[in-house]
Amino acid sequence: KSLQVLMLSQNRLILLNPILSSLSFLRKLQLHENDLTSLPEEICSLHNLVELSISKNKLIQLPKSLPKLTNLCNLLAAENDLSTDPSGWGLPGISHELGYMTNLTEINIDFNDALEAP
Repeated sequence: KSLQVLMLSQNRLILLNPILSSLSFLRKLQLHENDLTSLPEEICSLHNLVELSISKNKLIQLPKSLPKLTNLCNLLAAENDLSTDPSGWGLPGISHELGYMTNLTEINIDFNDALEAP
């Protein structure tokens, strides 16, 4: 339970087990280059998470509870299929919810063709 870094990149994962939420000491979660279409809401209970790398998947939206990750510094979500806005979280309403994520210093959402700029 004291695991701090979990690297699951390039494994062709299509689903994540919600049991990940029990890794309360996790600081860095690397899930890039898989086949994920969604992330479980339970991932947002990882309050010590400072980096979430989910680039190069097939994600169409981010979890509604993502702003609960108040220690998150880096959100890397480039090259997905992000297009929908779960209850006001994504673009164009992204700035309002990100206000709660005061430690966030980097957001990469490059190459999500369906996103519209505000």
